[in-house]
Amino acid sequence: MNLSGVLFFPVTPFDADGRVAEDVLAEHLRRGLDHGPGAVFAACGTGEFTSLSEEEHARVVAVAAGQTAGRVPLFAGAGGPLGSAL
Repeated sequence: MNLSGVLFFPVTPFDADGRVAEDVLAEHLRRGLDHGPGAVFAACGTGEFTSLSEEEHARVVAVAAGQTAGRVPLFAGAGGPLGSAL
């Protein structure tokens, strides 16, 4: 896969109750996609993957998949949180 152009790492927004603000995220993704990014990297920015719960991660990825709808490659954070190295 050859990725070209700006790579889009949307930041996950939260509402006043601390839940993923899915409507705000969807709008952020729509606006970002209007600029033609080479790919979207959902829930995998610096520190974001390990900071989200599994449920939050799933919500972010679902919203991103719905918005990208195959228009650009979508990458999602994967794996588990890192433990401390002793």
